[in-house]
Amino acid sequence: MRRRRGFSLLELLAAVILISAFALFLMDRLAFYQEVAEKANVEFTIARLRSALRIQMATLIAQGRMREFPLLEQQNPMEWLEERPANYRVVSGNAAPEPGFWQFNTDDRTLTYWVMHGNDFQPDQSGNKRIRLRVKAVDASVGSPNEARKMAVSVRMELLEPYVWLK
Repeated sequence: MRRRRGFSLLELLAAVILISAFALFLMDRLAFYQEVAEKANVEFTIARLRSALRIQMATLIAQGRMREFPLLEQQNPMEWLEERPANYRVVSGNAAPEPGFWQFNTDDRTLTYWVMHGNDFQPDQSGNKRIRLRVKAVDASVGSPNEARKMAVSVRMELLEPYVWLK
């Protein structure tokens, strides 16, 4: 009796279906891990920016220039970093968003990250997948109630809208 070589059509079909199912599963996992990596990178950059702001404040305090705290609001926070992210751009006006990039808007002094892999990112009220930050001086009244004047006592980096990403 002669022996056949090769696969039958049914065996080939079963192999293709199994390989396709594994490929689909791997693609889904790859997309998830890309999003997790992007989120981690964004949150790391925000933490670096907040640390850089604290260093700027400490420098002003050490030099006795605390009255200059409000000037930090006008500066680009990315300039405080020793090394800026490769995905960073300075823009003015209503520049087109670039997914996966940080953009500092020179008009309204906001720093925006446009989410690239945002399957599990909830858009803001305007429907955009972005994270917006601004440096804000915190004021406090100083002196007697009759002669009270506002003085910046601290500066913080605040989120303009809260975001939910990968609950």
